[in-house]
Amino acid sequence: MHYIAVDFFKDFECVADSCPSTCCAGWTITIDEATRKKMIAKEDILGVPAKDWLIEKDGRVMAKLHNGRCCMLNDKNLCEVVLKLGPEYLSHTCTVYPRIIRKYGDVQEIYLTLSCPEVIKRLMACSYVDFDFGEDDLPGDKFEHKELYLFESIVRNELMAVMQGYSNVSFVTRVFACYQILEIALKLYNNNCLDFEEFDRSISLYHNENNLRAYELQMQSLQMEEQRYTFLKSLKNVLKTSDSSAPKESGYEKFVSYFKKTDYQTYLSDLGHFRERMKEYEDFWSKYLTYRMFSEFISLPDFNGARTNLLYIAAEFCLIQAIALANYADNQGVLTEEEYILIISYLSRTMEHNKSFHTNLAKNMEEQGVVNLAGLLLMTFV
Repeated sequence: MHYIAVDFFKDFECVADSCPSTCCAGWTITIDEATRKKMIAKEDILGVPAKDWLIEKDGRVMAKLHNGRCCMLNDKNLCEVVLKLGPEYLSHTCTVYPRIIRKYGDVQEIYLTLSCPEVIKRLMACSYVDFDFGEDDLPGDKFEHKELYLFESIVRNELMAVMQGYSNVSFVTRVFACYQILEIALKLYNNNCLDFEEFDRSISLYHNENNLRAYELQMQSLQMEEQRYTFLKSLKNVLKTSDSSAPKESGYEKFVSYFKKTDYQTYLSDLGHFRERMKEYEDFWSKYLTYRMFSEFISLPDFNGARTNLLYIAAEFCLIQAIALANYADNQGVLTEEEYILIISYLSRTMEHNKSFHTNLAKNMEEQGVVNLAGLLLMTFV
């Protein structure tokens, strides 16, 4: 088999009723035709006629929701289909989630989506984001974009190596180095020169810790907090208009309220305390960006989209941190790990499934003029 998978993929298991944010609530659950037929055939055992809980809308069959929850989810957060029929009767959607598979020719890239709290816990707990490889990680000669896929994969590997390989260098400096490496790769791509050796030579200065230390001194001289405050205030409208139905655990409401009422000086004070509180997560932030680079970086056939992907990853990270800050301030200087995980999970869910959120966020980033290196550094909010 040809695959590349995040290493904790193979032993991932759903924690079912122990999950603080069940995936059986809060979004549409699609039911495939084969599962629908099984539910009709097993109505007597399940105890519910299929017509009473499976509905058709816009040509798709979906599970009926009750108060935002799948009607097969009982009050103990366990699935009645699994309890009465067995896991083999679950729909394709329920069986696969939170697993994501993307195909590039003969290669499958496999990861787990961060809208699942258990995946975030696994990412926090691992010492290093590593990968399992199948017998071959080449896409095959028949794949139309083979050369570009291999080039993008090498670029992505370099970005991930910088994020995880220089822990003694500040997080923002490593993000800066990643952007510069990407710009070098894009220049080669736009000159129709996917030369691996030339790329390797050109990025060597960003694989030198002394050089990174020099860049770090430049990063320390940047005064961006006021611009970041202005940018974050603008994001409150993005969250407010894009996902008004988000539950309180998402932290969205507190974020909107905080940046509506909090002045700049109070923000600076809260931010100083928040940064001290969050130092224990510095290692996780590197793993988070590494993980997101693996899952979102490849942009076939237009490699220029990789720059946008990197900026979106940074914007999502910025929102996570800002929502966490608002909740920390609202809770009088307290933010538990479970609360932090739920903030990451719900924002990831919104990013994955809410198209209007993407549209509004992109529009806001354009209006604020942050679709560039300066914007990336501004959004590297730690």
